[in-house]
Amino acid sequence: MFIDEDADGTTIASETIAVAKECARMIGKIGPKFSDKELADMDEAVSRITKAIQLKKRMNETAKS
Repeated sequence: MFIDEDADGTTIASETIAVAKECARMIGKIGPKFSDKELADMDEAVSRITKAIQLKKRMNETAKS
């Protein structure tokens, strides 16, 4: 998935949500086995997304003040 650098917030959100849901579905399938490194890399990627979302939430709260 590649999102254009100039994409608006709605596009970024909808594309991110769609890909995250599909990734969760694919990872959750019973068949695939993942190495410890692959699992650690996926965990780190999710952590980065979570931190970015938390930052945006704080920014939204600040803007409301």
